[in-house]
Amino acid sequence: MARFTIEGVAERSGAAKTTIYRWWPSKGVLAMEAYHSEVAATLSITDGPSAIADLHKLLHLMAQVFASTTGRVLAGLIAEGQTDPDTLAAYREGVLEPASCGGASSAANCAGISISTQPWTRSTARCWRGCC
Repeated sequence: MARFTIEGVAERSGAAKTTIYRWWPSKGVLAMEAYHSEVAATLSITDGPSAIADLHKLLHLMAQVFASTTGRVLAGLIAEGQTDPDTLAAYREGVLEPASCGGASSAANCAGISISTQPWTRSTARCWRGCC
C-alpha cells in the first residue's frame, strides 16, 4: 500500500485527483473496492450437493486467495485500516458483513444446522456467500 497513491491512479486513469476523491475518500477505500471486484469472481460458487459441501468449497477457495498475491494485498489493506477509518469501514462492510448473509444464525439455518449444537462462529458464518 505504501507505493499505491491517488496521484498514481489519477495519472494512469487520466482523471483528476479531485474526481477520484469524490468517489473514494481514501486510497484504502479505492483499493478495497478493487480487491472486492477482483475476489468476487474467484469466490463465486454454484450450489453443490449440500450446504456443507458448498461451505467447504468456499473455504478452500478463500485459502487459495489468502495464500496468493491477492491475500498479501488484503493484509496490506487490513494494515491500512488501522490508521484509516474509511478503509476499516470498507473492510467491515465488504468482508465481515456481506449483505448476502445475516450472520451466524442465518448461515446455520440456511445450512440446516442447529446453531446451538454446532461450533459456528460469526467470522465463519460471515464467509458464507449466498446462503439465503
